[in-house]
Parts: sequence; C-alpha cells; structure tokens
Amino acid sequence: MKKTKNVFCVLLSVLFVVFPLSACVENRDSIKETEDASVNPVVAVAWSNTPDSYSYTSTVSAIEEAGGTAVVLDMVQSYDLVYNDDGQLTEGKDSHGILTKDAAKLVKCNTWQDSNVESVMEGVTSIIFPGGIDISPTLYYDEQDWHGIKEDTEYSAERDVSDYLLLSYCLEENIPILAICRGMQMLTVVSGGDIIQDLPTWFKEQNVKYTLQHRDPEKKDLIPHQVNVLSKDSLLYSITGKETLEGCPSWHH
Repeated sequence: MKKTKNVFCVLLSVLFVVFPLSACVENRDSIKETEDASVNPVVAVAWSNTPDSYSYTSTVSAIEEAGGTAVVLDMVQSYDLVYNDDGQLTEGKDSHGILTKDAAKLVKCNTWQDSNVESVMEGVTSIIFPGGIDISPTLYYDEQDWHGIKEDTEYSAERDVSDYLLLSYCLEENIPILAICRGMQMLTVVSGGDIIQDLPTWFKEQNVKYTLQHRDPEKKDLIPHQVNVLSKDSLLYSITGKETLEGCPSWHH
C-alpha cells in the first residue's frame, strides 16, 4: 500500500504545483477560501459507490499525506433519469448495472446542463477522479455491447452518470482535474476517445500473445511495473528527478 500512496502523492504534487488550491475545512457544506492557499490545500474527490475500496481510500490518504484536505463530493444526478430515495436508478440500467443505451444517450446528449452538478461543485476549485470499477460501454462515444465476461461484471450506472456529468462540467468550465485509473478512462470516454473493454480479448483478436502485464488473475494483487518519464522538461521529472519510476501499481483488464 505504501508504494501506491507514494505514487499518488507524486501525482498530487503535480496538481498542487500546477494549480494552487484554495484551503478549506473538511465539511463539504462549509467549503470556503482562506487567506493562504498554500496551507492545507483542499482537493475534492468525486463521489463513489464504493468509498471503502482500496483505490478510493488510497486517494484520500494520499491527499492527506501530501498535506491537503480531502473533501468527498455528493453524487451528481441527471434530471433525465429516475432515482429512488437511496440514490439508485430505478430504471435505465440492466442486471449487471450497465446503463441502457437509451439512458446513456440522454446523458451524452444533455451532459451536465440537465443535472445538479453546479450545486455539487459549489466552492470547489480542483478535483480528483479516482480508480474503480469498469465503465458502462454504452457510454463510449462509439458505444459497445458488453464484452460478456462473467468474471468482470462490476458496474455502477449511478457512478458512471455522476462521473460523466462531473467530468464534462469540469472540462467545459476549465476546472483542474487529476484523473487516476478509472478516472483516466472516464476522461477518455467523455473526450470521445477509444476504450478497449478487455485486454486479453483484444490481444487474442489481434493474434498476439498477451502475458498479463496489467493483471494476473492468479495473483489477485496489484502488479508493480515501471513507468518511463519521457521528457526531462515535464513537471513529473522536475518533482521526481527520475527518468524511470519503479513499483507503479497496475490492475487492469
């Protein structure tokens, strides 16, 4: 876990350097600026349906270890969809938790303008989108059918909607973001990029041998690998002073 937090702390340092953040109290309802933004900077964390997950708690811990205060945001909800009192979609998702094509189209077409995102983001000047479960393939710019792999059926239509609307708002309003793991994938989806649902399946379709560089189902653990810092002019190199970072965790399929 220490290696994971260290990697997050490096990423947070980049965010702190590039975007001076407003110092705030922990209570989400009383976020306010203070005189010295360099002391105890606040970083908002996008809502998750699994706040106790490893990736989520590591993100919050890393913010604190880097000298900041983590503020967990409320869920962003689309006014085009129907939720119950517990914040669960009453329709618009299938048995796996994947958004239906019709619901996904409403989210993609109307984006954040038809949601509560402005009230959720009130007073927030920067945000992290942490790791987590797979994204509904119906939300892709070029929507896909589910890959059909029964071992990978973890989806949350509610989080997909919340993240999609929140990210589209941040991009349009030029709000600084740090996207990690699933967050980076959602950034790709919102930006119209391509996503590969399952790496072993894709490699097999290309007739290429895949050696489980990103996730070994037998280990059931994060796989450390190295990351090459390609430019010495980058902020990452200026912070780490290294061209190669060792022990960076990965757990993707």
